[in-house]
Amino acid sequence: MSINPVRSIMSLHSKALPNFVVTALGGIYLLAMHVVLPNNGGSGADLPESLLVWSLMLLMTAIGFLFFLRKPVYLSSTLKCIILAASLMTFPLAWSSHRDWLFDSLAQFGGLWAGVLLYAMLINCRFGDVQIKWLLYIIALAAVVQALYGLAGLSYPALLPDFEQRVLQVVPTNVGIFQQRNVTASFLAVGGGSLLFILGSSFFICRSRQRELMRKAVVFSGIVIIYYALTDLQSRIGWLSGCCVFMGMLLLYGRKETPLATRFLLLLAPVIGVIWCVLVMNGTLLEALHQHDGSNLQRLMILHETWRMILLHPLKGWGYGSYIWSFSHFIADRAQPIDNGASVVSYPHNEFLYWWIEGGIVALSGLFVVCFAGMRLLFRSTEKNKLAFFICLLPLLLHTQVEYPFYQSAIHWLSFILLLSLIDRRGDDKDAAAGGAMSLNISTIYLSAFLLFMAMIVIISLRNELILTRFESQPDDFYHEVLSLPETGVGTERLRRLNAEALIIDYKHNNDVRALRQFSAAASRWLETWGDADMYDNLIEVNYFLGNKQTGDSLKREASRLFMQDDRFKH
Repeated sequence: MSINPVRSIMSLHSKALPNFVVTALGGIYLLAMHVVLPNNGGSGADLPESLLVWSLMLLMTAIGFLFFLRKPVYLSSTLKCIILAASLMTFPLAWSSHRDWLFDSLAQFGGLWAGVLLYAMLINCRFGDVQIKWLLYIIALAAVVQALYGLAGLSYPALLPDFEQRVLQVVPTNVGIFQQRNVTASFLAVGGGSLLFILGSSFFICRSRQRELMRKAVVFSGIVIIYYALTDLQSRIGWLSGCCVFMGMLLLYGRKETPLATRFLLLLAPVIGVIWCVLVMNGTLLEALHQHDGSNLQRLMILHETWRMILLHPLKGWGYGSYIWSFSHFIADRAQPIDNGASVVSYPHNEFLYWWIEGGIVALSGLFVVCFAGMRLLFRSTEKNKLAFFICLLPLLLHTQVEYPFYQSAIHWLSFILLLSLIDRRGDDKDAAAGGAMSLNISTIYLSAFLLFMAMIVIISLRNELILTRFESQPDDFYHEVLSLPETGVGTERLRRLNAEALIIDYKHNNDVRALRQFSAAASRWLETWGDADMYDNLIEVNYFLGNKQTGDSLKREASRLFMQDDRFKH
């Protein structure tokens, strides 16, 4: 029997990419995302764990594209729609005129296009059944680990590192590696959906009866843990997401073709987790819901005022990177300012409104293209497993309608892209022909180089964040380093804010009034893009010290409208 050497090499080549990707994803989900690095709270680029995950995602994608040097890239119709959507969402950058607003938004679009390239790579990974099973188990295990970590933060904070204990003392709900209960809850719901999928689908059944019983026992325990944690987190979006994936999997696998014992376990596991938590938690579920009444009123105000802003510029939008400053002044610069307490609104709590208010109708049309592609993919999916992947996606989709998980957590963005790609994955060469294929050749080197450059930017940003964290704890020891940190476009808000504060420390050490003048210029520029009561207070005091009483009084009046409950700005 003769062996075709070319076919053997191609076969090895086709297996190499999926094996590499599964290994890399295993490293991200089971190791990197759980690494606890020193931080002082926050979200997104303020948390070093998210930057660590981003750097590994970019490196994985860059290496993955090198596999396409001599191989055509499969372009599904969904991928084509996503490329069109991303282009439409990017186009309004052309008329976003404010330089600092534009610079602040670049990281958002870097993440968007990195996600598009990651999706393109993943749908070209011809994962086998075993590899798909591994991917689901990896996501599920990562969620169980975070459930236990979150429960430790809620009930046994002494087990956590000192800096996390300090964060929890300030905001007790900042639990989990994501340090925000809603972000933690939506990831747990994805993991809960994955475990329900694993428990209910015959796709995961082991041939050995003993192994199958052990598998079901472990999966059952994981579901109980996740639903216990979801209940204890007292996150409304977490509760809604948990209910949706539970009902979805019951509808999918709670039918006669599924063994009765499996159906019973599907129903029982989440119920045990919820009831167990309710029996031991302080208070009732209704009391937990009433704790959010103030938040409900604030969100209604944000949605109402955001809609009013959209109606002023529905076509053009207000410009990318403008929302924080524009919204704050929109509700403050009026005869009767709206009292928003001492907080700054950074997001309208809805993804559609966010893109519309900043990018106008063009950006919104890009989102509608994504929705069209997703709905078409859903209606074309007849396999139960693909429908189950959609159900696992639901928590992420629901979360985008009330908050901004993809900006707060790299692992949420990765999970969304991964699960969607598993629905849209190519089955065989006929699928590739139907979807269309494109030979990139030398272009793959340029794409990989671009992704490696982005990874380098993220790694530098990660180093910046770690130094900024040290500065916040020991300002006298690290202010020189902060003043020399490079701007990368990632975490710009925090870097510029602490850079300005470092100038005050520099003045205290050297008594050089030029440092205060530099601070005044840097702080004034910072406040043209973002908002912070402490920055206003420092700038007011510095202006008074420098003899600029008129400027100081003007800033104080402005701050009193923006932060109506802050006593420092009351006359």
